Amino acid sequence: MKRWSLVIAIFFWSAAAVSGEHSHGETGTEHKVVAAKKFVPDDVLKGHMESILKAMKELGKAPAANRVDLLKKTGKDLEATVNAIFKNCSLDPKADAAIHPILASILEGARMLRSGDERAGHKTIHNALISYEKSFDHKNWSHVDSL
Repeated sequence: MKRWSLVIAIFFWSAAAVSGEHSHGETGTEHKVVAAKKFVPDDVLKGHMESILKAMKELGKAPAANRVDLLKKTGKDLEATVNAIFKNCSLDPKADAAIHPILASILEGARMLRSGDERAGHKTIHNALISYEKSFDHKNWSHVDSL
């Protein structure tokens, strides 16, 4: 019995250690910026983050008509954009580690939008974009005035 307990304990300890190394499952809306110097985004990341910002601006200005459909479409488009970042972005390891929780929050916000929770989705994405601005040196980036 002791042997099985030890095996189970090692299994859970290993799973926890592995999941802490590279996780996309963060869902919090606050991020800690640990870099004293901002990371430099590559052109792929910059373009996609600008697309996310544009989508959120358009959502904020959209009329109330067909809102549910618009939320679903925006959420789906944001998910596709984040997945394209994961697929095509090539950052150095520290910058990559910094962008992952931000992108995870954008995915969570997109899921909220798709489910119709506009307020929570907007807040989650807004906080992720603030973290991006604090963490990355993206020239001419400022979303605060536009959302």
